[in-house]
Amino acid sequence: MTPAGGIHGEVESEVTSVLKTEGRGLGKVYSGDVGIIVNAEASTVRGADNAFITNDQFPVRYSAEGYLITVPALIVEVLSPNDRASEVQEKVMEYLSAGARVVWVVDPANRTVTVHQPGIAACVLTGNDVLRAPGVIPDMRTKVEVLFAGLD
Repeated sequence: MTPAGGIHGEVESEVTSVLKTEGRGLGKVYSGDVGIIVNAEASTVRGADNAFITNDQFPVRYSAEGYLITVPALIVEVLSPNDRASEVQEKVMEYLSAGARVVWVVDPANRTVTVHQPGIAACVLTGNDVLRAPGVIPDMRTKVEVLFAGLD
């Protein structure tokens, strides 16, 4: 797999910072290609860029290999130039089917965040739109542009 690159890393760091600040005391933040078991029967593991496990999901369960068995409430994918839309959509569906409450797809090239939730149409947010994590970080109110501040 081709490494993600500096822009990807910078945005991933901003997401980590936002989750640590907004989610302080509400759960645990993971970053950096976090292995998540999305289908135990098929031994399917996906790597997410960021994840947030809420306190109500503790204790966190790990596989013998160190992958998360506990499916994070919030999962974040930061797009890279080589990502295919169909593959990203497949991952989003796997995360939601496995039990994620919210999945964000962060697109540095277009400076957007697409919010996915089970049973709800995806919502694309930009610039001054307020990013939320319903059912995960209840009081979160972060402008989308914050995630891309380091790119200017």
